[in-house]
Amino acid sequence: MSEQESADLASQLQAVIDTVVDGIITADSTGAIRSFNPAAERLFGYRAAEVLGRNIRVLMPEPYRSRHEDAFARYLAEGTHRIVGLSIGLEAEGLRKDGSRIPVELTVSETPVRGERWFTGIARDITERKRVEAELLALNTNLDALVYERTRQLQASERRFESLVEFAPDALVMTNQQGAIILVNRQAEAMFGWSRTELVGQLVEVLMPGASRPNHPRLRESYLKGAVPRAMGGARSNLRGKRKDGTEFPVDISLSPIASADGPLVAAAVRDMTEHRQLEAQLQQGRRMESVGRLAGGIAHDFNNLLTVIIGMVDLALMGLREQDPLHADLERVRKAGERAAGLTRQLLAFSRKQVLQPKDLSLDRVVEQMLGMLERVLGEHIKIVLLPAKTPGIVKADPGQIEQVIMNLAVNARDAMPEGGTLTIETRDVVLDEEYAAEHPSVRPGPHVMLAFSDTGVGMDEATRRQIFEPFFTTKAPGNGTGLGLSTVHGIVNQSGGSVSVYSEVGRGSTFRVYLPLAEGTMSVDDRHAGAAVVARGGEKVLVVEDDDAVRHLAVRFLESAGYAVRAAPNGEEALRLLERDGPVDVVVTDVIMPGLNGRNLSHRVLALHPQTAIVFTSGYTDDAIAHHGVLDEGTHFLTKPYTASELTRKVRTAMPEL
Repeated sequence: MSEQESADLASQLQAVIDTVVDGIITADSTGAIRSFNPAAERLFGYRAAEVLGRNIRVLMPEPYRSRHEDAFARYLAEGTHRIVGLSIGLEAEGLRKDGSRIPVELTVSETPVRGERWFTGIARDITERKRVEAELLALNTNLDALVYERTRQLQASERRFESLVEFAPDALVMTNQQGAIILVNRQAEAMFGWSRTELVGQLVEVLMPGASRPNHPRLRESYLKGAVPRAMGGARSNLRGKRKDGTEFPVDISLSPIASADGPLVAAAVRDMTEHRQLEAQLQQGRRMESVGRLAGGIAHDFNNLLTVIIGMVDLALMGLREQDPLHADLERVRKAGERAAGLTRQLLAFSRKQVLQPKDLSLDRVVEQMLGMLERVLGEHIKIVLLPAKTPGIVKADPGQIEQVIMNLAVNARDAMPEGGTLTIETRDVVLDEEYAAEHPSVRPGPHVMLAFSDTGVGMDEATRRQIFEPFFTTKAPGNGTGLGLSTVHGIVNQSGGSVSVYSEVGRGSTFRVYLPLAEGTMSVDDRHAGAAVVARGGEKVLVVEDDDAVRHLAVRFLESAGYAVRAAPNGEEALRLLERDGPVDVVVTDVIMPGLNGRNLSHRVLALHPQTAIVFTSGYTDDAIAHHGVLDEGTHFLTKPYTASELTRKVRTAMPEL
């Protein structure tokens, strides 16, 4: 190799080192820093002159510093003098000059230099990736920060150049001034699906979709002439690449000019942005569903007040009619319609994750077994149910009624996917979701879970349908045959319970829905949701009803008076306190959660400060942090969801009533 060729090669290497956005650091066998490129200066906050000669551990916080020194000493003791395989994707932390820490992705290799063992590290700043993952728990690829080494020796330069190109995390493509590809690395082979022997010699347009090809030769010529160096240099987003099989994918490209004896060259670092775009789409979808959820929760709150009055007044009217009366049947129809409307509001609240949950320790196996008879009747004889219970069923903490709703909705969804009949397999199993799974599913927290899976042999779904199934009001059924809230309800309940839902489906081969709920310690508690309780007062116990809705307040008073309670009423918290100060304490205060002025939660604190023996029953068709933390009731709280019936209200008051 001539002296000019050697100089050109060294110039090419130096251009790559100085222009890449990743930091490059070289250290000798004592750990002393021998080179520090501009990207490393930006990454760690040091000027090269400040760190040259200092030990590499100055860039490492604990515990990485101790781990590095131990591992480095063990490696040097092996006595090998060869280029070692790179450690790609190793995540660690770097220490900046100002003492702050920065997350980095490391790639390390060994290169002999003048008979010595030198080491080259490439560090990529992954701060942006960590930020996006935390926000959704998800998204990221903006990995900046790299470390490269510089050398004046031709042999070391050749080996280091090959190492940097071949093992770089991004695809590297180098072209001459005619646009012909002269060099690619293995990441480029993997990304574009071509071998390097197939690519070398072809025009770079082969890696571009058709829409980008016509303008590229003109743009390349302007760039090589220096007409647009600022516009073309650095990272360029929102571009497209094309694989050998013709598929297109989003890319970011960073361009660098390189001088050579044969004319100017262009080096392009290409990063596949497919995963980044998918995570962005998931984040946007999550935000959209959250907005719809807030709207749905607000509508359900107001609608529940109306339904409480409608159903309650119908119940009162039915009490005064004989079953033979012609109006009796009509009122029953009105009541059933009201109950159906109440069911829709419960689905809206479940989707919006605003339902109040009363979690208990329970076994999913037991819940499924208890519902088996009902499931068989709902699904029909044309569908066979197969149960695959866990050998050692784990315990989860969830609201039994809500879990029953999840099971029923998933079973009905499977039935509708098998109109000609088939098999529904319900499986429970203890699983451990690892960090990798959690990274791919932002709503998942890693750790032990209990899985509840529903697998059908139905028609299945295409990918476009699968992406929308949890959206509210999305349905594949004919108009009038479904609300589109079933699966969105499942999604809302499971997420509010701290779990996650995933689905796999193929057209014509069925679907599998997997519900993952975190494992809870403890034993099964008795489900007393339907436990009977006296609904009649034992002797004029006093109840105060606090409700800002006039119709609901009037109805609650009538319900309780008909059960024998001595009832007083107030339209707000301030008036309730005045009644208590004037007339003395009551046995139970029934209060709405959300009221103007003094809300239900704050009213309860004031009441208990005055009369510690008074019991509090909260009511609402919607709740927020005033009573519940993310929708889960505090231990021991008495809560009644609107709309409620006369028997539900009197039973709840009797349950809360202090023992006399």
